[in-house]
Amino acid sequence: MRVFQLIYTSQPSEAFKQDFRAGLASILGSCRRHNAKSQITGALLFDEHHFIQLLEGDRQSVNEISSRIARDGRHRNTVIVSAEECEARSFPAWAMAFIDISQTPSPLLPHDIAGEASPASASSQSLKAFITTEIAKARRLEITGAKAA
Repeated sequence: MRVFQLIYTSQPSEAFKQDFRAGLASILGSCRRHNAKSQITGALLFDEHHFIQLLEGDRQSVNEISSRIARDGRHRNTVIVSAEECEARSFPAWAMAFIDISQTPSPLLPHDIAGEASPASASSQSLKAFITTEIAKARRLEITGAKAA
């Protein structure tokens, strides 16, 4: 069954950065509740400077969530990297997977002149590969009982 998939990046607002742990808990709780009702699945990655999110489900529901995110004061500089029909869900079991990528340097993401990750300028393929790789690493840690460094 085909599914609509959207990947966006954004930056947290200055207000969000003041207490990002509480902000993340709020976002994740809200995502998981609303996404389950709307049959939306996906993954959210965060590194204190960027959000990278992949949303998947029916086109109307995904677009409604995307519009809500664009208006959300916790996000700024929202960039839709890709929006396309796919053959299947990438994350069918998760209303919203979450990975903290603060300590994750990635050759899959482009970097700006100062050496900072710049996900908004990444291709949709490299962002999807990055998200999938990070989720797979987290699953391996979960299965083996190891703790992330």
